[in-house]
Amino acid sequence: LRSLIESRPISVDNVSYTEDPKLLNTLLDVDNLQMKLPTRIALGAYTRLLSIEDEIPTDILIDRIIIPLTSQEERGVYLIDSKTERVIEAELSTNLRKDELRNAITLENSDLLEVIRYQGAYKPIYLPVNNVNLQSQLFTLDVLPENLHVSDLFDNTGFNTTEVANSDDDEVFRYQNYINTLDVNRTTQQFDLTISRADPGEPRTTVEKFRNAFSMVQQFEYWEGDIRLFHQENNFITFRRYYNDLPILTSSNMPDYGANSVQMRGDLSGDIFRYHQPMLTFYTHIDTASQEYELMNHEEILAALQERGYTVNGFEDIFMAYEWQEDMEMFRKAELIPTWFFQLNGEHYTLEEIQSDDFVDIWNNQVLGEGGAD
Repeated sequence: LRSLIESRPISVDNVSYTEDPKLLNTLLDVDNLQMKLPTRIALGAYTRLLSIEDEIPTDILIDRIIIPLTSQEERGVYLIDSKTERVIEAELSTNLRKDELRNAITLENSDLLEVIRYQGAYKPIYLPVNNVNLQSQLFTLDVLPENLHVSDLFDNTGFNTTEVANSDDDEVFRYQNYINTLDVNRTTQQFDLTISRADPGEPRTTVEKFRNAFSMVQQFEYWEGDIRLFHQENNFITFRRYYNDLPILTSSNMPDYGANSVQMRGDLSGDIFRYHQPMLTFYTHIDTASQEYELMNHEEILAALQERGYTVNGFEDIFMAYEWQEDMEMFRKAELIPTWFFQLNGEHYTLEEIQSDDFVDIWNNQVLGEGGAD
């Protein structure tokens, strides 16, 4: 579907907003195709999908594209920002027929899942009608030597080194000069880079800020697999490692080995202030160790939530992902197990975590506002 639209991009020739929840509900209730983006992304970052007129601002954020299929002649396409419920109307290319799009997506395609739509905290959440079977994955690990980054950052420049303490009593080694501070956590095998500056940089557009953030990933990341933009909020952008089209996350009580996070400065420049990255990468895939896991369908997820007094519309998102397991045998292996993840207030929790007693207080504090359960 994506490649079909890229061959004949959607035309955006105005940005008049509609903020009408009834229109959104109508669009979702009719026969439609929908492209769900991983997070709110600026129009200008999707130039392969969208043909944008020169005078149109490209910093407008969207997270969904809806194409109604009710009329072959109607060419309307709707660009949605779920958080603000803003709708921008665009048009299909005159060279692209809706029956071509419909034929590209059929349930006979074994790669597709039939899903049920639920309303989440501010956008629809889609859960499968049937159980989903996925394979676990096992890899040997490679720990990147810290001198890779030290040589990049401090080449031919003097720097100081010292051991620093953090709140977890981890072994953290600091390299520092007047521009860069590199903190290498040798306990968790992650690093944080903080960048100083003398003067603010030139103003950047939202699209330029996204690209500047990704340039940090390109500079320091040795991950050979897929890395995608996953989340953005205010001055923070998270890029995430993927495997087999599923994001890689960890439980909330361990370091996140799937995320590269960027914190930008709060001025118009969007200059990078801090960058965080894991120092672990996959080395060898041990395919003979894969095991099949059956993930819950929508009815089972609903029952699991109701058993605890939770509701789907309390969560910002519910999605399938690989969970990076805590047991790594001193960073020699990584096991990825498919499971359901639940997003609440920007944090991610596994199915096992939301079924635990510890999650009750989190739900009460953030959803019910009760200040916690007794």
